[in-house]
Amino acid sequence: PDMPIHLTEIGIRDHVEGGWGNANVAAAQNIEYYAVTQAENLGTVYQFSAINNYPNILWENGSGEQRWGLLNHGNERVPFSARPAAISTMAYNKLIGNAEMVNCYTDDQNLTYVYHFKRDLDGKDVIIYWTEYGSETFGLKLGTGQAELYDMYSNNEGTIYATDGVITVTSSFEPAYIIGSFPEFEKVAPKINTNGGRFSAIHKDDVAIEYSDAAKRNLRIEVDKEDNLTLTEIKDVVNGAGKIVITTGEK
Repeated sequence: PDMPIHLTEIGIRDHVEGGWGNANVAAAQNIEYYAVTQAENLGTVYQFSAINNYPNILWENGSGEQRWGLLNHGNERVPFSARPAAISTMAYNKLIGNAEMVNCYTDDQNLTYVYHFKRDLDGKDVIIYWTEYGSETFGLKLGTGQAELYDMYSNNEGTIYATDGVITVTSSFEPAYIIGSFPEFEKVAPKINTNGGRFSAIHKDDVAIEYSDAAKRNLRIEVDKEDNLTLTEIKDVVNGAGKIVITTGEK
C-alpha cells in the first residue's frame, strides 16, 4: 500500500562557501522544493530553520550552517527582518497556497519544470515554472488569449498575450507564475524565441538580446528597464529577427 512521506527538513542556506548559492538562489530553490512536494502530494513539509542562528554583522565568526533561516537573527539592525527566502515563500503561499496540482511537465534533461495548479478560493489556474540551470524559451498552449505574469516575489510583471493560442515564456532559475483561466495545458514550441532568459554582465558592459519570430512577422519591441541601464540599440523584429543592446551602469 501507499505510505505517506513526511519531509523532516527543507531549506537552502545562502553562503557561497562550498558551492552554496546566494540569498536570491535560496529564495528560488526554497519555493521550488515546495512546488515539487505539493505537486507530488508528499504530505507534511517542515522548514529546517525559521531564523538565522548568527547575525550577519558578526559573520566572520559564523559558518554556513548558521544561515538556513527565513528570517534574520534577532541581533540584526532590524531584528528578525525577512530574508528573500521568506518573501518568496509568502508569495508562494499567496499565489498557490493549498491549490491542487492539475498537470505538470518535467524535463530532466533540460531541467525545466512546469506545474499547473487550480485554486479553490477563486477557481483560478496558477502555473509555476523554472529551469534549474541556464534558461529555456518555450510555448504553453493554455486555451486562453491572455494571462497575468508574476515574478517569484509576487510582483505583477504585466499581461502576456497568446499567439494562435500559445503563450511564450522564458524560464530561468528564478521561478515565475502565470495566473488566469486555462482549460488546456500543453508545452509546445515557442512562437517567439530569444538567445537567453538571464544574462550576466559587469559594470559598463553591453548585453545583446536577440529575438526571432517563427512566423517571420514584423513586431515592435518595447523595453522596460531599470534607471541604471541604458538602451544602446533597438531593432524591431523585421521578417522574424530583432535585437536590443543594453549597457550596464558604472555601479
